Amino acid sequence: MLAPAPLFGRPERGGRGGHVVGSSVLSWLRRRDENYLVIRRATRVTLIACLVFYGCRYGLGDATLATYALFGTIALGALSQVPGPPSARAGTLLLALPAVWALVTAGTLVAGSTWLAVAGMLVLGFAVSFSGVGGPRLVGLANGLQLFYILPCFPPYAPDTLLARLSGAALGVVLLAAAEVVLWPDPAPVRYPQRLGAAVERLAGFLDGLANAFAGTAAGRLEAAWAALDAAAEAVRPARLPIAVRPASASRRDRALRQAGAALRYATQQAHRLLLAARAGCVDRGIAALLRTVADTARSAGRTVTGGASPVGIDAIDRAVAAFDTGRVARHATHLGHDTRLARMRASAVALGAAEGVRSLAGAARVAAGRGAPPEPRPGDELGPFWYAHAATPVLWWRQFRLHLTPRSVYFQQALRVAAALAAARLVAGTFDLAHGFWVLLATLTLMRTSAADTRTTLRPALVGTLAGAAAAAVVTGALHDPLVYQAALPVTMLLGYALGPLLGVAWTQGLFTLVVTLVFAQLSPPTVQLAEARIENVLIGGAVGVLIGLLAWPSGGAGALRRAVATCFDTGTCAAEETVAALAGTDSTGDAARRARRALLLAEASYTQYQSERPDPRMARLDWHAALVTAHEMVRGGDALLRRYPLGSLAACAGVAARLAAFAGRLRAAFLALGDELRAGRLDSPVRPPDPPDDVLDRLAAAGDDELVGPRAQHLVDVEVWLAGLTGELTRIQSPPAPDG
Repeated sequence: MLAPAPLFGRPERGGRGGHVVGSSVLSWLRRRDENYLVIRRATRVTLIACLVFYGCRYGLGDATLATYALFGTIALGALSQVPGPPSARAGTLLLALPAVWALVTAGTLVAGSTWLAVAGMLVLGFAVSFSGVGGPRLVGLANGLQLFYILPCFPPYAPDTLLARLSGAALGVVLLAAAEVVLWPDPAPVRYPQRLGAAVERLAGFLDGLANAFAGTAAGRLEAAWAALDAAAEAVRPARLPIAVRPASASRRDRALRQAGAALRYATQQAHRLLLAARAGCVDRGIAALLRTVADTARSAGRTVTGGASPVGIDAIDRAVAAFDTGRVARHATHLGHDTRLARMRASAVALGAAEGVRSLAGAARVAAGRGAPPEPRPGDELGPFWYAHAATPVLWWRQFRLHLTPRSVYFQQALRVAAALAAARLVAGTFDLAHGFWVLLATLTLMRTSAADTRTTLRPALVGTLAGAAAAAVVTGALHDPLVYQAALPVTMLLGYALGPLLGVAWTQGLFTLVVTLVFAQLSPPTVQLAEARIENVLIGGAVGVLIGLLAWPSGGAGALRRAVATCFDTGTCAAEETVAALAGTDSTGDAARRARRALLLAEASYTQYQSERPDPRMARLDWHAALVTAHEMVRGGDALLRRYPLGSLAACAGVAARLAAFAGRLRAAFLALGDELRAGRLDSPVRPPDPPDDVLDRLAAAGDDELVGPRAQHLVDVEVWLAGLTGELTRIQSPPAPDG
């Protein structure tokens, strides 16, 4: 039987040189381009771009139609990064057509006035870039959409060509959308609900094992189950997920999936605390019964989030929690030793925390599956955990955009940065009447595709690549004047540029892209040496404008915004925790700290999303940023749970012990504020030491008599202590980040 020939190279008889080279190339491609996603995309864009350009330019003889069809394909196929499976990407491209037409129309109508074009560039550049607030698909489209205004906003002022421009853009976009699903489509990624569902199934199995351990029966392979759960929970961290599968939009479903992921992480942390109690020999059949119901609910939630026919119910876990909460004081009133009683009381508080996390997970799974949210104490209230389930879709999107209309938002910063750079480039091109001003904005746009933080790192290779591409283009167009050469070179250069550029780095990307655009324009108008020199000059001007704006406008990028946003979360979250303890102790009423903490969390999550799209900053690796956000959630969520469970002032009769808990909350706040100060200053040199826990609440209550020692107020105090102690443990975990992948 003959062996199949290698894909790259063919060995000569008696030698293996070609086979080795081919294997090396394939191995390199697999390492750099898993599943050949870049190669697939480059092939689709090249085929469609050349098809529409050659068909319209030489088949129909319409240069305008050819130009806009080609750049429509390049803008949304090469300059854009639309995430999702092929069908979803195709749908996104088609839905973008109205915006494409609006931008082309606006650019065409302002081409006769430099100031109108600059004003339009500033307004529309900001609007297009800021639309990324809506989620990854809009972020992916933003850079490409800018080109639909840039291209027509330069003279000549030709409104009579508007129909041809709109038709060409539509032709390129529609054919590109069709190619997404029929021309070597990408393999569909594993969707987030499936990943989440697998992790939730692990959680359910681990909770079953914990239930056996607390019942005093054989726990089975509990340690192995914990390792599997921890790995599954880590696998759904946003930082470990491809951008294409992250639920980051403003839609109701994505909000629910994000909440479900955070609830999974919280329930997993509580499960680990229960594992520690089980290791210490704590046995409590009441906890075991509760955990079995919690495990069943988690398992049902996992099936719901992955599209199961029967939605998860909330009634069973609510009844189990109510029964457990009512009976745990009586169970702890039996003749138990001091240490055993305290261990059970603390484990009971942690078990309720795990149940709270799974209930939140189940409710979010229902919303994500379109099955409705569970009832809340304050339905429709902004403070409720599922407020978004009752809001109209336009309201959700408006709230998302309104939230980020602040200079503290990284989306606002990036949008203003891009708009200022493009408007400045358009002003320079128009003021100095540059003959080929389009190249100024094109160079600016390609340099502004990076974040502000990345601009410093990619500046040199981007400029070198752009200038090298312009120089190569000048040599080609100056030495070769046969149109057939340009026609033959375009598809080859385009394929190499879109395939190898992303794999070899920004210099190759910029250089080959510049050469591609040059070969396109060489077929629209006769190239000359003077034309090549003008293009190089315009590229230099555009690059200088883009670099200047990129370096001056918020140069810290998402990393700096993330540090400040998380520091604000620590401030507002610990303030909310202090308010909770004071309200339960009857020394103060609840204020608006919880509301401020929720708003700070939303901005921090947006900063975290932006940072994940940037080049990693080694200094940021000293903190577990995902754990920091989960902890900030728990500062608010844990306090809300206590306030729902216990009336205000319920601990007033134990004023001395409550005061010690309040002091502990104050020390905890001081520790988180110290960490926040380091974050704001941009230094993470030495870890912040967690505060010492409060004195044993049962020891403090012992003087009040046995009735108080085992009464409900003692359990209430332990619940507060366990919540605060959990936040203390998180302070340590935040400063012990997991090792990066790879």
